[in-house]
Amino acid sequence: MPNNHRAIHIIEDTTFIRELLSEIIEQSGYHTHCFKDPSEYIAHTESPDFATPLAVFSDVTMPYMNGYEMISRVKPRMPTTKFVIVTGEVDIRSEYQNLA
Repeated sequence: MPNNHRAIHIIEDTTFIRELLSEIIEQSGYHTHCFKDPSEYIAHTESPDFATPLAVFSDVTMPYMNGYEMISRVKPRMPTTKFVIVTGEVDIRSEYQNLA
């Protein structure tokens, strides 16, 4: 079982980017767990097997809900987890600026 203090979760709908991020992070000595969209990740956080990760990397524009909305839903369950937004967006709407 991986050490959750070294676990990073990645939520990214583009397979190439998800795999690239995972490879880079794992080369730095962390364990990654990848998810293709926010609904898949939220289901995981609600499962009995969920363990809080050190950090969560999330895309913004994804199916079902954007990354900011996903963060606002899961952050109360893991208040000490760091959230990192991976996006090409230039501006962050004001209501999301403190989430990541």
